Amino acid sequence: MLNKIKMYPITAVFCVLALLFAVAMAAPVSAEEGGGKESSEKPKPDENNNVDEFRDPTQASPKLNHALHGNPRQVVQAAQSLPKIPEIVLKGLVENADKQLAAAIEVNGKNSFLIHEGSHFTVNSKDGKSLTLTVTVKQLSADGIVIEIPELKETITLR
Repeated sequence: MLNKIKMYPITAVFCVLALLFAVAMAAPVSAEEGGGKESSEKPKPDENNNVDEFRDPTQASPKLNHALHGNPRQVVQAAQSLPKIPEIVLKGLVENADKQLAAAIEVNGKNSFLIHEGSHFTVNSKDGKSLTLTVTVKQLSADGIVIEIPELKETITLR
């Protein structure tokens, strides 16, 4: 049966090369023969002395540590605290015959105001500082009152 199979010379050469490649890949190469390096050796930096190329990637670089943590001896100034929002209590909601609403509110337990939509009034901050806050009534409805304190950039809904 082997006599009947024709073998072309290029096919024979290809088969021999494939067999040699398979044998070469299967043969173990030891470190003593110069085929490999031991894994305990550390790589050497290149000729430009670029040591960062071989540093541990799980450790932050000194530059990154400085950016994250800054100078440990640097004293940080405390942020100026904003005044506290005054205590505003809705005491009552009144509707007249023309369906216009007005509300009675109490601020910081002392001052009482009768307000309507679009009105402005001023109050002192809750923490007793001498800062005067301007309060604007944005919306007045049966669902509640929406007020804005522009100095604190706050919008509050009273119900």
